[in-house]
Amino acid sequence: MHWRGKGGTIRARECLLLAAAVCLLAFPAFSDSLSQARQARIFGTEAQEKKAGTQKDPEKEEMRQKAILYNQSIRREQQAGYAGYYGDTADETDKVYHELLSEDENGIMAAVSVPSLNILLPVMHGTHPEDLQIAAGHMYGTSLPVGGPGCNACIAAHTGLPTASLFTDLVRIRTGEYVFIYVLGEKHCYRVEEVLTVPQGEEAPWLMADDADRITLYTCTPPGINDHRLLVRCTRDRSSEEPEVTESSGTQDTGEEAFHRQFEEAEERAACLLALVLFIPAFFLFILR
Repeated sequence: MHWRGKGGTIRARECLLLAAAVCLLAFPAFSDSLSQARQARIFGTEAQEKKAGTQKDPEKEEMRQKAILYNQSIRREQQAGYAGYYGDTADETDKVYHELLSEDENGIMAAVSVPSLNILLPVMHGTHPEDLQIAAGHMYGTSLPVGGPGCNACIAAHTGLPTASLFTDLVRIRTGEYVFIYVLGEKHCYRVEEVLTVPQGEEAPWLMADDADRITLYTCTPPGINDHRLLVRCTRDRSSEEPEVTESSGTQDTGEEAFHRQFEEAEERAACLLALVLFIPAFFLFILR
């Protein structure tokens, strides 16, 4: 079967191979859009429930105080010589840890945003492999992300997954840029102070808290090799934490509006890519009839 045009004869097999190649190229973007939609749906739904009144302010304040006490104990342990991170599954038997900042049944404690890189992810309790397929995780053994002197909350996510971008673009971050943490209805602002690449196994000192109020973003690098670790150390910048009022609701931005926007945009991208993936093979089959 052939089709003749200005360029000569094109074989059916070549057309189908071209269509398959386009579909393969479109798959990562399609999968990433679905992943972003899932992240936004999970976090956005829980945020709406909290906004509707399932979590009262006194309860949030109690949760905050418990998290502060936990962070103080983490600080003492690190001063006594502990490494600052206990591993991917070390939190499984720590029921107290999983109750802290646990406002929903999905295990989400907060959200992290890097506006300059269009990163917006829910932060789960711990760094379990299944959770890190779709979200960021809090590194058990480091401070909880509620802020305060002597804290360094470490947040990890994958780089280079075929199904979700997560922290893949983190290599492009620069000092002076901002990272935001949404937790307990508050928005905390951090400025990037250092971007470090260290060999695997040498990152522990950088994960320990000093006297500042910090967060550290953590991922593997380079993609596909993963023998080094990229650490983005950020320091609290309270001067940039003025409440932002969203246009749609007229309320202070606590992360839910951003996740709803991400959900809508990701659904639109996924629909467009799905239409493209379906259209191209159909188009070539049509012209080869």
